Amino acid sequence: MSRIYEALQKAQKEKQSSGRTGISMLEEMVGPRRAEEPVEPPAALAVPVQHVWSPDKAKMPFFDTADSLGKEQLRTLRSRLYQLREQRRLSALLISSAMAGEGKSFTAANLAHVFALQRERRVVLVDCDLRRGTLASFFGAPHTPGLSEYLNGEVSHEEILQSGGPENFFFIPCGTRIQQPGELISSSRMGRLLEQLRARFDWIIVDTPPAALFSDASVLADLCDGVLFVVKSGATPIRQAKIASLEFKKKSLLGVVLNQSADVLQDASYYAYASAEAQE
Repeated sequence: MSRIYEALQKAQKEKQSSGRTGISMLEEMVGPRRAEEPVEPPAALAVPVQHVWSPDKAKMPFFDTADSLGKEQLRTLRSRLYQLREQRRLSALLISSAMAGEGKSFTAANLAHVFALQRERRVVLVDCDLRRGTLASFFGAPHTPGLSEYLNGEVSHEEILQSGGPENFFFIPCGTRIQQPGELISSSRMGRLLEQLRARFDWIIVDTPPAALFSDASVLADLCDGVLFVVKSGATPIRQAKIASLEFKKKSLLGVVLNQSADVLQDASYYAYASAEAQE
């Protein structure tokens, strides 16, 4: 500090005679200033492909003005996730289940929608079920071009990003359905896509095939920050649920969404995370 002070004093005395500024004198004494670190501009959002969606209100209740218990449970789930976000990195969220028909796609679509109802949040829903993705039918949206075309290198990520609902709600459909998508899901392009989305969105909601039937969900879980496991009350085989949930427990399992529980529908306080009112 004394060296800097002496330099400034000397600069002040010599300023009139030499014409040099105090800053230039200081540079002579303690070295030149380091260049400012370049400030990286915020990530620009790719212009999505605009569509006129015709959402199925039975599957997408937030497009309907009528209130329901299911809507309130999804808002509660959103709040719980924000609480978790205060403790850890949490932006890419994977939704899966043990078997088909347990409500994971319903949960994924409506969780993404309830996040997007907050105007300051940008949300993207990604249908990663390349075998039988159904999310496009929820929105009345085209299912191609989509993720499979992007992973095959046929289109860019800008060409598969759709918009047609709330202004900050975006959707990537599954694309052309394929029977053996394992190599595509585990490719570097999938990882790059999620990183590109992380830079542009507050929340990324990823829907996957059933975990007990296919390895896709386990592979994708490694690329996401956390997993929500959907269980249908009275329907999910206990053994299958245990096997799948143990796999995700090693990969940031956040909790279980109990779907279609009669107890929950009777008493809104009786649940761990949320109850959805529709099947997948």
